[in-house]
Amino acid sequence: MARSSSTTVPNPKERAGHLRAISTEHPEVLACSRHLLTVEPFTIRRYGQAFVLSERLTIDLRQVRAGDYRVVAVHNFHVEDDGVDLDRCIAGVFLAGRVGDGWEDPHRYPVECRTVGVLAELEVR
Repeated sequence: MARSSSTTVPNPKERAGHLRAISTEHPEVLACSRHLLTVEPFTIRRYGQAFVLSERLTIDLRQVRAGDYRVVAVHNFHVEDDGVDLDRCIAGVFLAGRVGDGWEDPHRYPVECRTVGVLAELEVR
């Protein structure tokens, strides 16, 4: 008689996230409550500019593949900023998945952006 082996596959509806490491520069920016990752508004000053996320962003981790991620603040070049302050840029958030020994690079994706800072590392299971 053949033995059957079973592997437990997590149900995406029950998927949850856990923040493992949070940036010491911006520790107040992130919160993770079960399956929701919340990114509070922030300003990161780098490259002589201010990168601003002006509204709270919530990411439903049930929509994300299980794995390890870096939560990366990015400058999104596709979002038009009609402000007159040329030193102020609109920031976004990119979830960079682990690839081998490194991490996905935001500027290699169709959304043209560059990394401004790493906000945290996130484990989604």
